[in-house]
Amino acid sequence: MTSGAAPPVVVYQMGKVGSSSLARSLAEHLPHRKVYQVHHLSYDRIGRFVVQHYPRMHPHILESLEVRRLMEQLKSHSSNGTPDPPLKIISAVRDPVARNVSAFFENLQSFAPEEMRQIRQGTVRPGHLRTAFLERYPHDLPITWFSMEPARVLDTDPLKYSFDRQQGVQHLKGPWFDLQILRLENADTWPEQVQTFLGCEPFRIAGSNLGSRKYYSEAYQVFKQQAALPADYLDRLYDAPATRHFYTPDEIQRFRARWSS
Repeated sequence: MTSGAAPPVVVYQMGKVGSSSLARSLAEHLPHRKVYQVHHLSYDRIGRFVVQHYPRMHPHILESLEVRRLMEQLKSHSSNGTPDPPLKIISAVRDPVARNVSAFFENLQSFAPEEMRQIRQGTVRPGHLRTAFLERYPHDLPITWFSMEPARVLDTDPLKYSFDRQQGVQHLKGPWFDLQILRLENADTWPEQVQTFLGCEPFRIAGSNLGSRKYYSEAYQVFKQQAALPADYLDRLYDAPATRHFYTPDEIQRFRARWSS
């Protein structure tokens, strides 16, 4: 990192929690400051993603590898007594069921290609989408991501530290990084929270990668209105320690009500 330069910003989040909108808005607002957007930084998950998509190299993975090199440099300087300004890392969470539904529709080609074809033809049945979602989509990512990623990569487990549920934010400091965790449900406060965290000028977050603007938007809305997901599925996600860390019992109950009817 160049001496005297503002530290890069790493938007480090699981998919479908607002990362694209935040990263794009920051890149536009901070043209002289490097902004990365990554979903994986653990070498294990990077490796699996590379194998899964070989020979295509996804831009997120290239950025992940670049961030890992930067992290190793920062850790080395910190341990040698010549620390750089801390790396600024922003992560986020979301109602885990809402996140999974959004990610399922974003990745229909992988998990429900026949249903995707039917959506394009206007012949899909909501019940078929519900079955495909429950049986084919990997549901545990939103309740395991912090343990698989930040806890390992940063050697700091956010679930072991208090989260301000009223403000919807958590701040953690390491020897070479500052970590901010936000909730998508509090997205209206993100510009102010991020501005304070980065010490930058006020800015606004423009929406991007929104399901409401995509070919599946109508089917997505119908799914959300008619989901009626089974109780054991809701228990699996809403009783998880990660969910209970970031949300109050009342908030979780409202999530349950939304998806059980």
